[in-house]
Amino acid sequence: MSSSQSYSSRSRRANGTNSSNASTKRTTISSKDAAFAQALIDADIYPENEEIEPENMEEIMERLGRPRPSLSPSFFPREKFVGFRRKNREAETESQVMSDVFPIIRGNTTLYSGQNQPFNHLEPLACGISAAQPDFYIGSPPAQLHPNVRNDLGPYIIPTNYQQRPLLPNYFFEAKGPKRDPTELNLQIMQDLACGARGMHKMQSYRQDEPVYDGNAYTLGSTYHSGTGTLQIYAMHPTEPARPGGDPLYHTTQMTAFAMTADASTFRRGAAAFRNARDWAKEQRDEFIARANERADEEEASSPAEPYLTSFTASSQNELSITSNTTHQDSGSSTDELARDTYLPRKRHTKSRQSGRRKRTTASPSAQESTAVESWTFAKGRFHCFRGETKVRSQKDYPRDV
Repeated sequence: MSSSQSYSSRSRRANGTNSSNASTKRTTISSKDAAFAQALIDADIYPENEEIEPENMEEIMERLGRPRPSLSPSFFPREKFVGFRRKNREAETESQVMSDVFPIIRGNTTLYSGQNQPFNHLEPLACGISAAQPDFYIGSPPAQLHPNVRNDLGPYIIPTNYQQRPLLPNYFFEAKGPKRDPTELNLQIMQDLACGARGMHKMQSYRQDEPVYDGNAYTLGSTYHSGTGTLQIYAMHPTEPARPGGDPLYHTTQMTAFAMTADASTFRRGAAAFRNARDWAKEQRDEFIARANERADEEEASSPAEPYLTSFTASSQNELSITSNTTHQDSGSSTDELARDTYLPRKRHTKSRQSGRRKRTTASPSAQESTAVESWTFAKGRFHCFRGETKVRSQKDYPRDV
């Protein structure tokens, strides 16, 4: 059962399907509930406030306003806009908006993205609320990020239980059909943005002495309501906690809005802003990933042995001992643990001919003593050989004598 289905099932069980359960209270609050907005505020996730805007707002606005050749009148003539307006008018449900209307705004491009997937791997944002489930989000390929960082920050940057899906999402899209309440859109994008802003802040502060608060926004999101034809673009940024040792405060800012069905010119500017925001968010994500990877590499170089790594010890008799200091969970292992396992080598059995070759090259007891014990440690992608406490070599390939 999917996470969204389980939430729905829990809600139905809580509400009850007969009179005997009618008084049972719900245990999960969704964006449809009046209490959802207050739950976000109680968790220091705040709606729009013109008094607390990101420091880089002008930079973002300049980027959003750039024209795009693919949306010039020669490439996107009025006939295409008329087709967009017709599809928008015919879309009666949210699924129709996502399948028929949204692709025209998004444009034809390859994106590492996900749709309508519950963020069931993240640490909860607030007590008692359902997991975020964006209609559309963009993140980065897991392979782009150092496995150490994935392991350390997994509950904040890996949104779903499927590790191959995008991580560190920082651009989101929520849509509603003509008969749905726009207020729900605002709550959903707030929740999405908070997931993204928290993850980006964790990345920015990774391996730093103190959390970084520069007042800038690095997470954007858009909403579209087909009933009004309105596209709105938002940003969210963190500020220092209200209490020492507390969580950051997250602030929502509306950057701009467009009446997409008004005329072709307005549509072009709105679609350009959407696509520019998407590209800008990727640039911020790539920069944060590069910095985190550098810090992880530096840490690995200065401290090759980690508590959870598997160590290999080879003796002159070519014996192999394996010691694992990690306690893995059962089938409920989290995504970051599964990712860690991906980078651990499989045990290879020593072939008898290798043992014989090693014995033949041992010339004398004194030479055998000089190479009596070597310790191998696998440190996230490379094997490190030690004699005593001295590191003698490092290699990517599996050691032949282990």
